[in-house]
Amino acid sequence: MKHNSNSRPPVNTFAAFVNNAFDDKRATIALIYVWFTVCLVGFTWLGIFRSQYMRIGPSSTLTYLGMVIDTGPRYAFVVTFVIFSTSVNDFASDALSPWIQNCVMDHKSRTIPYSKWTIVFITQAWSLYCGVFSVASIALVFAQFDLVMVRLIVDLLVNQYTIRRYLKHKSHDSQRYHHEFFNDDELDILDTPSSHPEPIQTEPAVGRKV
Repeated sequence: MKHNSNSRPPVNTFAAFVNNAFDDKRATIALIYVWFTVCLVGFTWLGIFRSQYMRIGPSSTLTYLGMVIDTGPRYAFVVTFVIFSTSVNDFASDALSPWIQNCVMDHKSRTIPYSKWTIVFITQAWSLYCGVFSVASIALVFAQFDLVMVRLIVDLLVNQYTIRRYLKHKSHDSQRYHHEFFNDDELDILDTPSSHPEPIQTEPAVGRKV
């Protein structure tokens, strides 16, 4: 049997779809909102909008961290706490988490803006804060739908500021982005000879105390 030398292997359309959904962030967002719509339809059929969780305002069924929020002042206090807590958490998270990952943990980043002990303190203090306030965040999810909506609105407002800070000095160039991000032939900057300069030989200082 003769084989056509010009024949190409069959294209795996599912793999191509998954790869495109991963590489193209617009497709990623579209995919997750398709899944969100499916979940919304399913839980609507189950009757979630008729449940006690979907109530608005103080209620005898609304509990937060084990406390019953059944009066106006108690509800106002919790809403105020959610607003300020979400604002602080989002602001600090967007400022600290990318910095810790990209400047402190990334092996390509060789310089740091603070002393090593200061950075250890910052990272440990941030971890402690996240651990404590994660309890309040988890409790909020199971409290009531209106409190979750308050948090989502504050999330969007704060993230508008933080993402604009990151985009401030960036320019749109899709061709250059794809060339730099998806080019497999690009060498890591640490593997280039220029990234490993020879140590400078210096003469020892005579008669000088160290």
